[in-house]
Amino acid sequence: MDVFDKMEKFWGSPFFVRSEVKRLTGGLVSPKTLANLAWSNEGPAFRKIRGRAVYDTAEFIVWLRNWADGTRKKKGDVLRLSQAGK
Repeated sequence: MDVFDKMEKFWGSPFFVRSEVKRLTGGLVSPKTLANLAWSNEGPAFRKIRGRAVYDTAEFIVWLRNWADGTRKKKGDVLRLSQAGK
């Protein structure tokens, strides 16, 4: 189990809002960073619910692994976990 698996287990929720990301990642990623990456289409996929950016935890962890390794990809280049079994 690596640090990313531990993060996902710690969160314990299938989703989170952007404002929680700093606490959930131990300060590794800030809400402003996610907002900037969303604007440049380089961040993880999210949905807007009542004006708040909501992230799928499993998809975010996949994106975070790549981002932490320096492998920045556009949203369309990331294989979603929901598509992996197809």
